[in-house]
Parts: sequence; C-alpha cells; structure tokens
Amino acid sequence: MEKLVLIDGHSILSRAFYGIPELTNPEGLHTNAVYGFLNIMFRILEEEKADHLAVAFDRHEPTFRHQMYAEYKGTRKPMPEELMEQVPLMKEVLSSMGVPVMEMAGYEADDILGTLAKRMAGEEVEVSVVSGDRDLLQLADTHIKIRIPKTNRNGTEVKDYYPEDVKREYQVTPLEYIDVKALMGDASDNIPGVPSIGEKTATSLIAAYGSIENAYAHLEEIKPPRAKKALAEHYDMAVMSKELATICLECPVEFSYEEAKIENLYTPEAYQYMKRLNFKSILSRFDEQQSGSNPAEEHFWLVEEYAGVEQIFEKAKKAEHVGFQLVTGMDGVEGMGICFGEEDCYAVPVSGFVSGAYLCGRLEELVQEMDGRNKADGAVKEDALPKSYVAVLDLKSQLKYLKLDYGCPAMDAGVAGYLLNPLNESYDYDDLARDCLGTTVPSREALLGKEKLGAALARGEENAVICACYLGYTAWKAMPLLAQKLSGQGMMALYRTMEMPLIYSLHHMEAAGIRADKGQLKKYGESLKGKISQLEQEIYSLAGETFNINSPKQLGEVLFDHMQLPHGKKTKTGYSTKADVLEKLAPEYPFVQKILDYRQLAKLNSTYAEGLAVYIGEDGRIHGKFNQTITATGRISSTEPNLQNIPVRMELGREIRKVFVPEDGYVFVDADYSQIELRILAHMSGDERLIQAYGEAQDIHAITASEVFHTPLAEVTPIQRRNAKAVNFGIVYGISAFGLSEDLSISRQEAMEYINKYFETYPGIKAFLDRQVKDGREQGFVTTMFGRRRPVPELTSGNFMQRAFGERVAMNSPIQGSAADIMKLAMVAVDQELRRRNMKSRIVLQIHDELLVEAAKEEADEVIQILEDKMKHAASLRVPLEVEAHCGDSWFSSKEEHGGAITGFSFRRAEDSDVDAVMAVMEEAKHSLENPDWFVADGRGWVESHIKDKGFTMVAETVGGKQPEVAAFFIVAFPGDGEGNLGEELGFGSSQLQLTAHMDSAAVKKEYRGNHLQGKLLSEAEKELCSYPHKHLLCTVHPDNQASLKTMLDHGYEIVATKEKYHGRMRHILYKKREKKNVLASSCLLGVHCRYNGEGGMEPELKKLMEQVHLIPVCPETMGGLETPREPAERTNGRVMTVSGRDVTSQYKKGAEETLALALAYGCCFAILKERSPSCGKGMVYDGSHSGTLTKGDGVTAELLEAYGIRVFGESEAGKIKKWLDDAGNL
Repeated sequence: MEKLVLIDGHSILSRAFYGIPELTNPEGLHTNAVYGFLNIMFRILEEEKADHLAVAFDRHEPTFRHQMYAEYKGTRKPMPEELMEQVPLMKEVLSSMGVPVMEMAGYEADDILGTLAKRMAGEEVEVSVVSGDRDLLQLADTHIKIRIPKTNRNGTEVKDYYPEDVKREYQVTPLEYIDVKALMGDASDNIPGVPSIGEKTATSLIAAYGSIENAYAHLEEIKPPRAKKALAEHYDMAVMSKELATICLECPVEFSYEEAKIENLYTPEAYQYMKRLNFKSILSRFDEQQSGSNPAEEHFWLVEEYAGVEQIFEKAKKAEHVGFQLVTGMDGVEGMGICFGEEDCYAVPVSGFVSGAYLCGRLEELVQEMDGRNKADGAVKEDALPKSYVAVLDLKSQLKYLKLDYGCPAMDAGVAGYLLNPLNESYDYDDLARDCLGTTVPSREALLGKEKLGAALARGEENAVICACYLGYTAWKAMPLLAQKLSGQGMMALYRTMEMPLIYSLHHMEAAGIRADKGQLKKYGESLKGKISQLEQEIYSLAGETFNINSPKQLGEVLFDHMQLPHGKKTKTGYSTKADVLEKLAPEYPFVQKILDYRQLAKLNSTYAEGLAVYIGEDGRIHGKFNQTITATGRISSTEPNLQNIPVRMELGREIRKVFVPEDGYVFVDADYSQIELRILAHMSGDERLIQAYGEAQDIHAITASEVFHTPLAEVTPIQRRNAKAVNFGIVYGISAFGLSEDLSISRQEAMEYINKYFETYPGIKAFLDRQVKDGREQGFVTTMFGRRRPVPELTSGNFMQRAFGERVAMNSPIQGSAADIMKLAMVAVDQELRRRNMKSRIVLQIHDELLVEAAKEEADEVIQILEDKMKHAASLRVPLEVEAHCGDSWFSSKEEHGGAITGFSFRRAEDSDVDAVMAVMEEAKHSLENPDWFVADGRGWVESHIKDKGFTMVAETVGGKQPEVAAFFIVAFPGDGEGNLGEELGFGSSQLQLTAHMDSAAVKKEYRGNHLQGKLLSEAEKELCSYPHKHLLCTVHPDNQASLKTMLDHGYEIVATKEKYHGRMRHILYKKREKKNVLASSCLLGVHCRYNGEGGMEPELKKLMEQVHLIPVCPETMGGLETPREPAERTNGRVMTVSGRDVTSQYKKGAEETLALALAYGCCFAILKERSPSCGKGMVYDGSHSGTLTKGDGVTAELLEAYGIRVFGESEAGKIKKWLDDAGNL
C-alpha cells in the first residue's frame, strides 16, 4: 500500500518552537520553529518511507465552532511574535520543496487532516497523521496512525497510536475519546465541558456507557452522585462540547493526491532557503541526497610526477580558457586543481620538483601567454570575456601567491556568481555547480569533513583528488555560462570594469595592512577595564546585590522582579533584556543606563581592546580581509577584524582610532565623500529642487527645513534643520513614520506630516521611491546606476514584516548600491594612479564612503590632489560629488580633527600680559559690528569693564534687556605655538557656549528651575548669538540635565566627548560647526574653572582635558563680575559640595536668590534647611548629584526652595532623605 503523511502545521511548528532554544539567522529572523519542524518532518518521512506528503495550517478567521460557541478558544494566549513570524516562512519553505500547503476558511487544520485521512484510508492508502494535539486521537483507525512527537534538547520522541493503543492508554476507543474530552472540557480550546467532572470520572463514565447520550439515558445509574447531578444539570453543555470537540470529516477541501507525491524535496529553491536560514545540518542532507557520482568525476586525475605536470601546462597553453585554483595552507601553496576540458581535470599536489614556486611560476606564464594572444588579436571589449583567459573561484586569495595585476586575463567565477545572486552566503565550487551548472556535487565538507585539503591531497586520497579537481572543473565549466548570464542581465561591463579591477585594489590594501600601536592599544584596554570595574561596583550598589551582569536571566530578575521596573516582557526563557527594552527604560532609570553603558564598554573591550591585539602581525600591522561578495547591496565589507564597524558616536569608540598610526615618515590622509547618498538620490530621482540645491552648493538640510516647515531660509532654526537632516537621510533608508518618530522623539502623526511635507517639496523623490518598489515587485529586483541587481524576494513574502522590509530594501538598495559602486571605481582609480606615479603612498583602509591613505610626508599634498580628483570624477552625476580630504598623524587626528573638532591649538597658562595682547587685537577689530569679521562675547561684568567702551555691544542685553535673563559666556582658543604667541593669523576660532540663567523671584515662576529656564531661553539666545560670524561652538552639559541636553541636541549640537570629573562632575561636551569664522572673546568660564581648587590654579582633570583639546584660557582671573565662591569646607573625591547662605552672601551680599542660583548651578537636588546659620554642614551625594546645606538666616525659606524645585528636609530627617533618594533613584 502507498503511504501518505499528513502534518498538522501549526501544532508541530509550535512544538518545535517551545522545544528548541532560540535560533536566528544572520538577518535576525527567528528560525528555531522552522528548524525543528523540518527535522521532525524528515524523521517521519524516513521512518514511514512515505510516497505522499501534505501539511495543513489553521487560518485566522473564525470557524464554524465559533458560530456555535463564541468563546471557543477565547482563553488562548496570543502566539509569541517570535513564533508568528515563522509561520509564513514555514509555508514558503514547504512550497519551495514542492509540499502542498492546505488551509481553508471556516475550518481548522484538524478538520482538513481528518477529512483527508478518512478519504484516503477509504482508498486503501496507509495514512500517518502527525500532530502534537491529542484531539486527533479520535481519527485513529486500521489504516490511520496518529503520531505525536515531543521535541526537547535531546531530540524528538514520537509516540504512535492505532485504535488499540488509544484503548490501552485511555481505556476508551478513539470515537469515545471525543466524549471523554467533552465531559471533562478542554482549557486550551476553552471547551466548557461539565462542571465537577474531571478526566477520571469522564473516562469511567464513557468506558461504562460508551457515549454521553447513553450515559444520560442511564442517568439514574450514574455514580458518584455529584457526577449524576452535574450531567443532569449540564447535559446541553455536554452535547455542545461534544460537537466542538468532534473533528469534521466532510470538510470541502480540494486535494490532489498526485500533487502530494514526493518527487524531490531537495530543490535548488529549497537549498537557497536552507542557506539563508543557516541550517547547516539540513544542508548536509541535500549533499547526501543529490551528490551521487557525477560523470565528470570519471575524468578526474591525480598527477604527481614532474613530467606529467609539465605536460599538463603545455596542453593548457593551447586551450582557449583554463580553470584552476591553488590549494593553500599554513605552509603556502600545497597543490592545485586545474581543468581545460571535460577529460582534462587534474589534481596536482606539491611534491618533489613540483614545488609551490614552480606551480605559481607556470601559472603566471600561462596567464602571460593568454594575455599576449589577446593583444595580438586586438582590443578586448569591456562587455565581453577576452578570447583567452583563466578562470578561478577566488582570485583575491590567489594573488597572495601569484604575481598578477590589473588588466591580466584572469576571471573570478565566484564574483560573477555573486553579481548574479548577491543573496547567497557563499560561492564555493558546489554553490556554483548547483546555481550555474544545474548539478549537485559533493561539498568540501562532504568529501573531507574537517580535514585540510592540502594534507589529504599530499597523501593522494581519492576524495581530496575529487575536491581539487572540482575546484578547476567548476571554474572552467561555469565561467562561460556565468558570462552569458551577466551579458543577458546587462552586468558584464560592471563585472569587467568595476568588480574585476577591484580585486587587485583590495589585494593591495590587504597586503599593505595598517599599523597598530600596541602600547596605545594596551593603554586603551586598561582604561576600559577600569571603567568597567567601576561600573560593576556602581551597578551592584544600586541593585543592592551582586549578580552576573552578563546573564540575561539574572539581569531580568533583578530589573523586573527585585526592582519592579515597568515594561518587563517575558519570553519562554525569562525576561527580555535586549537593548530596545532597556533603552526605553534608561531615560528614567539611571541603573538601566549603567547596564547599557556596561555592555557598551564590555563590547569595546572584547571586540577592540582584546580583539584587535590578536590580529597585529610581526610587522606591527593588521592585515584584515576586505570582501566584495558578502553584502547584498554591493558594499565592501571588512572582516578579521571588522575595521569598518568601529563605533563613532561615542568618544570611547572614536578613541580606538588613535591606535592606528602611520609608519615613521608617513601621515594618514583621510578622504570622505560628502552626502554621497543624497547626491545620488538627487541624480537618480531627477528631482529638480534637490538638483538645484546641490548645484548651487546650498545647505541641503536648511533648504529642506525651509521648504518642509514653510520657514524663510534665513529664519530656519537649528532644531528645524536637525529634523530636516533626519528626514533627508531617513528617506534614503525608507524610514517609516514610526522610525522617524522614534529618532526625533515626536508623535507618529507629526512624523507622518514631516514625511508628507517632504514628498510635497520633492515630488520627484516620491515618484522615484514608489517606482523602485513597483519595479522590485514586478521584476523581482532593483538596480543601481551601473546596472547592479539586488533581488528583493521579501516583496512577495506572506509575512507583512518581511514585505515592509522588502519595500525599504527596494527604496534604499539602488542608492546605497550606487554609492558603493562609485566608491569602488574611485578606489581602483586612486590605487592605479598611485602605482602609475610610482609613489610610496598606499591605500590602507576603505570604510563605506571614506578612503584612508598612508602617505609619505613629502607626497601628502599630491595624495590629497589625487584623492579629490579621482573621487570627484569617479562618476558623472547631475550634481557635483564633493570630497573632503585631511592629514593627521593617526586615523583619529586625520578624521576627527577636521571639519568637526578643534585642531591646531596648544595649551598654556594665561598671564596678565595676555589681557593687553587681547585688547590690542580687539581694538583693531572694533569695527566688527559694522563689518563682522570678529565677534567678542563674555560675561556681563567683563564686557562692561573692557569691551563696551571699545565700541562693542553686549549681546546678552539684546536677549534679556537691561537685566539679562541669559548671560552668554564664550571661550575662545587661539592658534599658537605653545610659547605665548597668540598667532599671527586669527583665521580660525572655536568657542564654548555656556548659558546661565540669572533669576529673581519676581521674574521666575514656580514651574521654572534653572535648567529648564536655560533650555527654554537657548533658542532665543542662539537666534541672536548665531547671527554673528563665529565658526565653532562647544558646550558642556551635565548628563543629568536632560532638558538642556535635549535642547542642545535639538539645536544641532553633537556629543563629541563625555568627560568624568570635568569641574568635579561628569560632563557631555557638545560641538556644533558654523559656516563662518574668526571669533574673539575672553574666558570668564575658564576663569571659574581654573579657580575651583581654591588656590587659583588649574584642576588636574580640567588641565588634562584642556591639554587634549588644546585650549588657551584667556584672562582666567576674571569671571564676569562675580567672585568665585570659596572652596567648600568639606569635599569627598570632588563630588560632594556644600553650600551655605552665609558662604554666598558673604561675597555677593544679595541673599536668597543668589544662593539658590548657585545651588542650582551646583546641581542641588535637595536641601537640609537649618533653623540658624551655622558654618557649612556636611553635604550628601547620590548618583553624582550634589546636595546643599542652606540656612534660613539668609532669607531662604522652605517655600522658596520648593518653588525652585529643591526638596526640603529638616536637620533630623536623615532617614527620610535616604528613603527619598532610594525612591527617586533617577535624580
């Protein structure tokens, strides 16, 4: 009899999901349920030796059972998202294997399975029904076997049930099993059953009477009495429950027994799914099933003798094209596989006179021979293969041993395969055989396991010979077919003129490597470990217990059980502690932020401080790998180590770049494309407005802000520009309203309005993006400017999330891929030009839109010229390509100290003579307001004393009137040589902006605190200040001051550093670049900082910081008319500060408001209010925030303190303070 296997799709998928630990593929897609399902399916098929197979799934719509009982399955919990996303994927995988997938509206999978099982059993077919649901036991029959698998870590156990098995285990027949379930009810399906009757009673009743109806007919005989009473009172409920529990055997489902016939499950489509899902053990099944003896193997030969190898090369010279691949290992070349005809495939091990050098030399001669023939025949077309050529599987790996270079007739079959299908994970010989030749051949792993090919070939092992021969055979056989496909898809020119030359550029870059300073790396690692250790202790202290911070399970328990934080999301393994969960909590809970900080530092330590060290070679350089066949968009990727992924949004991440330094006598030249993807978007979309903006070198973000927010260009605020920038770049990546709302911390509605306004402004972009999605859906792929294809199978997925992802891919890939193509062309052009001029300089890194060249100092200017020329002219666009190139003595300095941060300044102590020098320069610049080349700003007192009578205007007065609410303090650094020279040319200036709220009780309302007032007034102050021609702004903000920090970020500032103990406290240092230059001002703020040690000298931490940014404090003895408060009486590690009213009023003579202003400036979060005025009391500190001890004697009342947002406690309320601090742990 023939055999049919029917599988309950949702049931088995669910069993696998809960039975197998979480698995994800490289895309982040959950795969454990699909993996478990397939393993169960393969096991069942092997055991059954079945002829036919079909799978049934439930649908989302209500069924006929819901019409009978609305609450049916009403108590069932929603399917976990991680499982839900695998349902459509499972259906796609089954379809790729040719397995019928059945589902029907109004019915459940059980009904489909029951109908088909009974129908086919009646036609003398042996049926096996596979399900984790015991409801299907009612189907068990002579020709119907119910198989119930149970999956766990140790594998899968399957229990079989025929009618006698059901009777033996449950004491009832399969049909009677329905009545048992109806009486006892089913919580999972919310079948009510009969109250007070459980499984034992139900089983005994049905075993005795055979059915519910018969038991009711013998109601008077039923025992115990409670069962009798329950059945009497709820008989109608029992009958309905039986109807709900009975599987429908007459479901009108269409089923083709022929289509369910198992022909070939191991299809090429299924193989690609297994590779995408990273199911390596299942992939091995494909090899076992399909890799029988290939006819080509009959002509695979082992040649070991020198004379025989000589004959091979002589014959190869006469061939039009040759396929080969060197076999390499730790000792270099260990052999080769070579082929130039169906009967000419050879495996050659290194042995005797056949050395590695000999093989390389002969191969080089072969390539030269072919190159000569091609040149004699005339010019080779760029969109076709040369007449004579060699083909290899991975040319770049061969260049380590072969002296080949640009222009030689060597073709890479692996790269050709990548262009045709960039979604594949690998392009080894077995992949190319399957995808290009349509045959399945045994993989390396299938032939050799974990043994190295070179060692096995040296012993002449048969499988090694087969493997080596396949290397040459596949390259030889596949290359012409690959070329034909490339030509048919319009990518042959892309292959010949871009991808093939790139191989040599990448090889040159890998061979050059980049120098890494081991000492600097060690220092960086030690610094990280110290910070990690400190964070650990802080985390344990706040948690009140020690635990494994790296354990998601323990961390989840601490966060959501012990600390009772909100938003705890449980998975099957415990609470989720993924980054997205913690990031939502971090703004309100510093403890959570410390966890995120810990993870970040730990990753930096393991990946870079420790990870980079193992890659530094004996020459002191890192020779990483740069790959051109990994990313789907065409971007180059970096591995072993990944130097493209060094974090740049945090200071400690950027600090890693200091490890990379040039050789003595060399400098780094860093060249970066400016907004290349937006420029490509302008070109490809043809949007006239965007093209005009770039053609006129306008500020594209300001232009966008002006158009989107209907604001005159001159009045665009920094926050509008920042939001427009997020929209500009978000559009390139197909950002959704949700994504934009998350980025900008606005509502989805606002985000959608931004996007809609953007598309109204740039209609060409909207049309372009819509066209990409449409083309991707209709064609199955999208293309770059140069014809590169990116398949988008996600657009036809049954999974909504996958389709949405596909739309983003369709919109972004043409832009990102075109940017990658342009960079490849530029990189090749730069490398070829450096070599053409015989320069010592060489490319050492490629990072997305950036090239890093190690240039001989005497060649640096020439290198900059080459970079700018070749990168700008790599492609012809409707808008100009712009490039910025800079030099530095490390990767950090070449990248960080230009176009963004401070450079060219030196630190020294300011002296009295500096005041005169400054005043002399200011005198010359007194015409600044009429012709503003210079801008002078400072605190009120210093302005009035030294500037106002020199013809300058006090800007702060224009903000707040005669009694300014905001005083603007600027710090200016002057170019200098460190010896007291302020510089002959003040052509570049950098400024630090500090806004301080000056409050009086009449003007400041209760809802304002100093920080909030600062944030509120910043926009108004900057509107005035930023109209002046300064070029750079720096600002320091305490991380706890979230309102001000957000305001600064909204105004276009970026965090460039985070310094601990900057003025005794942690500080974010923010930076913003302006378009103009020349700023001059004194440094009242530095004056304050310089005197915080109570002796007028520089604090060590501040001095260290200033040395790093090379700032000169100008006139540090002045602080804007306010005297510096004397050093507090008590201080602990620079973090506890005490302030008393007497302390302040003895110097300011003004009383309570000044006291509070100072307290707020020091970051007071609570106050101990004393009844009289003692000397300074001891302050307390919590999580880095300062407390102050204030006194009533100076007019400070509890009401006034509360009005300023300072919590008040009495002297004897220490216990309350401790509890308040614990409760308010986010201060």
